[in-house]
Amino acid sequence: MNVSIDAYNDLDALDQLLKPASASEPLSFADDPIAMAVSAYRCRAGQVMMDIQAATVTDEDRVRAQEIRNHYHRRFTFQLLTNSGRLLSEFQRKLMGIVAGTHAITQDDMGILYRIPFFYEEDLAVDQVIESSPKHPFDSQPFIGRTDRFELVSTISVERKFRSGTHFWLRASSTATLCKIAVTKDNPLRELLGSVLSLPDLELTANWHPKFVASNHQQFNHYQLSAVKLSTGAHFG
Repeated sequence: MNVSIDAYNDLDALDQLLKPASASEPLSFADDPIAMAVSAYRCRAGQVMMDIQAATVTDEDRVRAQEIRNHYHRRFTFQLLTNSGRLLSEFQRKLMGIVAGTHAITQDDMGILYRIPFFYEEDLAVDQVIESSPKHPFDSQPFIGRTDRFELVSTISVERKFRSGTHFWLRASSTATLCKIAVTKDNPLRELLGSVLSLPDLELTANWHPKFVASNHQQFNHYQLSAVKLSTGAHFG
C-alpha cells in the first residue's frame, strides 16, 4: 500500500510551481478580489469554485477577507523577523502583494487568488494543532524504522497547484513531538489510510524525518513519517 509523501509542506515550497514572469495585462475586478475569492470559496461545490469574476460579495465575505489580510501580514512579518535575514520567497512575496493590494493581479496569478481561502483554512487548522501541542525541546534527530503507538490528532486538507492532498497529524506515545503523514489527493488508498489511522492503539513502524512548519506563532517542529508499516506488516509507503 503506497502513500506518496507530499513535498509541499509550506507555502515557500511552491516556488518551483511558479511560471516565469509574463507580460499579461493586470485584470480589473468589480470588487475586492480577496473578498471575491472568499465568496467563490464559500459557494463552491466540493473543491470546485465558481468563477471569481462572477462572485457576489457579502459583508461576511469582506470580514473574512480582512481576517485573511491580517493573518498573512502577521505570518510574513513573523517570518521576516525570525529568518535571520533570509528574504521571503518569490511565491510568498507575490501572495503578500496580492493580499496587501500592492501586486497587480494578472491572469497568471488567478491560480494563487483561487487558492488563498484554501491556504487560510489550512493555516487555521495547523495553528490549532500547534496551539494544542505542548512546547518542548526538539533535537532534529531522524529515525529509521522506529516503532511507536499513535493517536490521530487532526486531518487537514491541503490544496496545492499540482499536489493537493491530506495531512494526517498524529501524536506518538513516546514523545511530545507531533508526527505527520502526507498523502496526495490522487492516491486511491487515501480514504483507507484515514480509516486505519483512526483506529485506537495504532502501532506503526516508520522512518521519522525532522521538519518544521511556520505559523503565526513560531516555527513548529515535527516529524514527517515515510515508509509507514502497520505492526501486522501491512505496508503504507
